[in-house]
This record gives sequence, C-alpha cells and structure tokens, in this order.
Amino acid sequence: HQQQQQQHSSRQIKRSFSSTPRFAFFRKNTKLANESSSKVDERYIEQLQDEICFLRKAVSERDSNIVHLYKQNVAKAAMITYSSAADVEKRHLFANRSVLVDELQSQLKAEHSKAEKYKGMYTESLDSRNEKAVLVAGLQAQLFDRTKNVQQLEEQNVSLKQELDLSNSLLSTMESSDKLAMQVECETLKKENEILQEDNRFLSEEKMKLEEHFKEEKMRLEAQFKESKKESERLASKLAELVHSHMKLLLSSTEREVDVSSLVQWREFSTWEAQNTLSKEGLVVDSYGFKILPSVTMLEFVKAEEKQEKEREKWWKDLDASIGSENFPESKAAKTLVRKGIPRSLRPLLWNILIRHRLGDEFGNKYEPSDFEDSLSEISKQVELDLLRTFPTHKDFCNGNCEKIQQLRRILVTFANKYPDVGYCQGMNMIAAMFLLFLDEEMSYWGLVVCINNLQPIGYYDHSMVGVQVDHRVIKSLLMERSSDISNHFKKLNVDFNLLTFNFLLTVGIDSLPTVTAMRVMDTFLFEGNKVLVRFLLAILRMHRDKLLACTEAMELFAYFRTMTKEMHDVNALFQFAFGDLKHFTKKKIDDKRVDMRMKVEDEMAAVQRRREELQTKRNEKLQ
Repeated sequence: HQQQQQQHSSRQIKRSFSSTPRFAFFRKNTKLANESSSKVDERYIEQLQDEICFLRKAVSERDSNIVHLYKQNVAKAAMITYSSAADVEKRHLFANRSVLVDELQSQLKAEHSKAEKYKGMYTESLDSRNEKAVLVAGLQAQLFDRTKNVQQLEEQNVSLKQELDLSNSLLSTMESSDKLAMQVECETLKKENEILQEDNRFLSEEKMKLEEHFKEEKMRLEAQFKESKKESERLASKLAELVHSHMKLLLSSTEREVDVSSLVQWREFSTWEAQNTLSKEGLVVDSYGFKILPSVTMLEFVKAEEKQEKEREKWWKDLDASIGSENFPESKAAKTLVRKGIPRSLRPLLWNILIRHRLGDEFGNKYEPSDFEDSLSEISKQVELDLLRTFPTHKDFCNGNCEKIQQLRRILVTFANKYPDVGYCQGMNMIAAMFLLFLDEEMSYWGLVVCINNLQPIGYYDHSMVGVQVDHRVIKSLLMERSSDISNHFKKLNVDFNLLTFNFLLTVGIDSLPTVTAMRVMDTFLFEGNKVLVRFLLAILRMHRDKLLACTEAMELFAYFRTMTKEMHDVNALFQFAFGDLKHFTKKKIDDKRVDMRMKVEDEMAAVQRRREELQTKRNEKLQ
C-alpha cells in the first residue's frame, strides 16, 4: 500500500510539472527570435523575467508539496509500524505526535521572540545605567550640601526644642500651686550667691598674684630669649662661614678655576622663615636670587650648570646676526639651540623677541596698570593671598614691601580687569613672577598675556577649567599608548594623577620644578608652544617609572606626586627623555585627541549641570 501511495504522488508531481507554461515559453521564444528591433528584445527580456518568477513560485510550491507528502508518508509508515502494538496509550501518543511537535515548535518560536525582547530591554538598561552613572557625580555634590543643611536644621530643631521645654517647664511651675517651695528655693539661691561672691573675691586676689608672678617670669624668659638669640646668631654666622669655605673647596676641585662670586653671593634674606631659622646675614643665594641649601648634590648641579652656561654662550654666538630678524622664531637652528638652553645673558633679549612675535599687532596697545584699591574686591583678595606665596625663597619676593611684589600685584590686577572673561586664576602669579626675574613690568605683563591668550589652549584659566581637564585626558591617553604599565598601575590602584598635571600645566612647571629647570621649560614653551608641556609630563612619568610602580597604595602614590618633581635638577636628562627617548608624535595628533576629549568633557559637564538644575528646581518646589 505504501509503494502505491508513493507512485501515485510521483504521477501527480509529473502532471503538475508538465502543466506549467514551459512549452508555451519555448514557442514564444521561437517567435521572438525572428524579431530584430530593440523594443522586441526588451519585451523578450521582460517575458523571460516573468517566466523565471513564475517558475520560482512553482518550484517553491512543489517543494512544499513534496515536504508535505513526505511527512504524510512517514506518518503513514509509522502508523503501520505501530498499529499492531498492544499498548493503547503508545498508539494514542503516536497518533498525536505531529500535533505535539507543532505545539512545541510554536512554543520555541515564542521563546525566541521573548529572548530578543529581553535582549533589547537589557541593552536599554545598560544605556540608562551609564546615563545614571554620569548623574551620580552631581548627586554626590548635592548630597554633601544637603547633609550640611540637614545638620544645621537638626541643630536649630534641638535648640528650639530645648527652649520650648524650658518655657513649658517654667509655665507649669508658675501655674502649679507649689509657689511656696519656689520661694524657699529662691532664698537658698540667694545664700549660695553670697557664698559664690565671697569665693569670687578670693579668686580675684589669687588672680592678681598670679599675674604679677607671670610678669616676672615673662621678663626673665625674655632676657633668656635675647641671650639665646644672640648665641644663635653667632652660631648661624659661623655656620655661614663654614658653608662658604665648603663651597670654595667644592668649586676649586675642578681642573679649571671658577669665579665663586659670579656663582654664589652672600646677601641679606629677610623672610620670616629665614629670621626664625638662620640669621639675617650670611645666607647663600644663587645668581638668580634664590636661596641655596648647603647640599653637596645641589652644589654639583650648580657647578655643572655654570660650565654648561659657558658652552651655551659659544653655541649662540653663531646666531647673533639672525636673533633680531623676523625669521628667527621659525628657525630650525634656533629651535635646536633653545632646547639646549638659552644663556642667562641672552634670555631677557630672546624672551622679549618671542613675546613680541607671539603678540603681533596686539603689542601696539598701551600698558595701563589698574589701581589695586579700585579693582574688584574678590580678585584683589585672591591676588593678595597669592602674592607672598610666589617665590618665598627669593630675595626680591620675600615680603610685601619688595618692589617686585608691588609690580606683580599691578600686573595681575591689570590682567584681571583687562580680560574679565578670564579674570584671575592661581598659577598666573608664578608665570608673571618668572618674567619679572628677567624683564621689566610692562614686558612681564605682555608675557603673561601671551601665555594665557596665545600659547595655552582655550579654557585653561576660566571658571570651568575645561582646557586643563581636556589636556589631562589627552596625556592619560598618550601614557596608555607609550607606557601602558604605568597607566595600568594607576588604574589598579584607582589613582588619577591630575594632582601632578593640573599644577604643572597651569604654572608651566614653575611651581613643580626647580628654578633652573623651570626656566629651561619656559624657554621651549615660549618658542614651541603648549605641546612641549605634554612631552615634559610624559617624560617625567617615564623617568620615575620604577619608583611609581614600586608604590603599592594610593596614598603612597599621592605623596610621591608632591615630591618627585622637586628634585629634578638634572635638566639635560629631562630634555633627553622629552625630545629624544619619547617616540615621535605630532601636534596634529594632540589636537585631534583634544577635539575628541573636549566633546566628552563638555557632555559630562552639561549632564551634571542639568542634574543640578533639576535638583535645585525640586528643592525650590519643596520650599514653596
């Protein structure tokens, strides 16, 4: 019976296939072949396409019929096999097998659709979680403010409760019928008051006696202090003589004699720190006016710098003719020599030329110092706080009466009033003071203008400090590319080195590096621009790689960030790392990274600002 069914199905398939318009297609093809025009060819192609589509549909229908017939044959064969089975339940299950298979397939499709739906929901939840993570920063800031407000309100609530309890207790006492007991208590308090007054007289007498004894002790201690001060001044003077002789011995140890008076001078140094540690006479200052600590290591670097200074003067003699020309700031030979160091004798002239070149037409404006008293109060207060923090170990910046301090005050206040969109930011004082070491007040002002408005990127010194945040992220990206072990170590300890980068970038390294090193950095900064600061920071991290990786805790890293740049007296090693050992990367690469990072920083700040506004709106609604 099964074979008969298969033969019958095959005959049906043959009849359906022979009934197709295949033979008609060949007849049409024969007629169209005799036509030669292009229109006939186009119609022929269209007919062929229609026939192909028709044949495809017929083939798909036949395939479905074959599959259906195959399923029927399999089901019939299985039915014949199990029809003789004795178990009724098995026969019943087999009879319903196809129905169950269809149900399971439909359930599987439903489960697949649910899985796709849940996958989309999971992706949406991840996106929403990232958005909420951005808002967490703003919520934390608001939470801190709200906690303070809650504490204040709780304190006020406690005080009000105490006052209310006191008033209620007094009211209940007055309304009670036990007024006689209160009168008795008043009499007792009066007696106690008399006793306390008597004790107060006795204590007053004792106080007078103690004050007299204190005056006597004070006079005695002042006399001892004067004697000890004289002794300390004598010892400090002797110490200064020993240091001076020690420096002579160190400097005379070279093959060629060095003029000690040109390297080290003995001058008066009147800071409060010096007055409390050493005497006013006999302090050691270098040729720039900064105090020299009596350290053998420091003196070795001083000797080496003096030797290199003479070599630089020889190198720069060949460029004497081109220094004043317009092509000097673009000269490759000058760029090479600037990286090797500008001689101390030529630094005022070259800084003046570079500042004028960077300013262009703006240099024609007149420098008009603003009056400190008439300037904005907030700016004046901040400037006044930062004045004595600027070069406290320099003989011309050590107290408020120094002329350099007066010039620095006028420069900073004038800049803040001239450019109100920038105002005053910490770090400007260090840049202006560095210029005052070599230039007059007016050129120092224009040097500050060049650094803030021309050399540093936009947003470095405004309220949001977007520019510094962008450059910090650029440096993090470059550190990951160049020194991934250091970057991964920071990530492992959850440490961000913005404490190092922000101070270095805002002060052009002046507040981070030793004085001579900072001057060399300023030379290249004026000549090449902000890109050298990125190189120097990467070089500093690479130079201290071993010690950074040796730090195993976050606090240990933070402490090392504060001190690791202060001992970088070896300028040549720093410049070798920055311009020699680091792989080459162009300014265009830095600018491209800045564009990407600026978009991310601005988006994050905008999200935080929106969240703050929403929280402020909700707070105002609750108060209303």
